[in-house]
Amino acid sequence: MIRIQTANNAGGITIAIDGQLVGEYLKEVEASIRKATEQRKDVHLFLRDVSHIDETGHALLSRLAAEGVELSAAG
Repeated sequence: MIRIQTANNAGGITIAIDGQLVGEYLKEVEASIRKATEQRKDVHLFLRDVSHIDETGHALLSRLAAEGVELSAAG
């Protein structure tokens, strides 16, 4: 299970993720991020309460960081 919440703020767009960042959910996460980056705003991906990240999830996070998406985590 995954929950994706998007919030516009003065500094850009924050996308908060709860659940598992694993293969079957990565397309949804990536689509949310691509939609945000198309708006030409800074994007912050916040892993708020992520219980598991598989190898493909780690690869996605690495790729997003290389593209300039700010990453943070808590929980």
